[in-house]
Amino acid sequence: GYGASPDQFTTVVDYLLQLNPDLANKRIRWIFPFSPTQDGPVGSEWFPLDIGSWMMAFMGGEQLLATKLRATPTGMNESAEKIISLLGELIATTDGAGSTLAGWCIGGFSQGSMMTCSVVSRLGLPDQDRSSFGDCISPGGMLILSGMCMNIEEWSKGFAHQKGKGIKCLQLHGRSDMTCPFHASGW
Repeated sequence: GYGASPDQFTTVVDYLLQLNPDLANKRIRWIFPFSPTQDGPVGSEWFPLDIGSWMMAFMGGEQLLATKLRATPTGMNESAEKIISLLGELIATTDGAGSTLAGWCIGGFSQGSMMTCSVVSRLGLPDQDRSSFGDCISPGGMLILSGMCMNIEEWSKGFAHQKGKGIKCLQLHGRSDMTCPFHASGW
């Protein structure tokens, strides 16, 4: 998440194990990577996020917001490629169910959920070399917590190639989110 540290989210594992103790008997790798930037205005960030320009877009009417949603934030694609590279390395060092993306669920909170969408959509782009992933460029699932769309032109192209691949998605969003409005999750 924007300004968050990965260790803030490792407690999710504890909650999941409490809800379903059988998970402890499964071979699950939980990976919480650091974002590329740790010294942004609020700490960590996957890409610079100009909150003021987003607030103006939300208040500026449909045309301004439509333009903003189609823009590719500086650094977003580069961060997505770093995550894709990390996934490739992890898959290469994993045996069994996690040795293809089909055995993985990729997720994030807030800006991390935006990166999840960016990563999965970029995996689906046909003009990218994903040979290190073998035949499977689609994860088994996506977890989108308190996110919203952006870079929608590229995302829609990539997701079109992921259509019908059986990616399961869980999307959750709090109604009192002051950074990323609840209604934005529906987009």
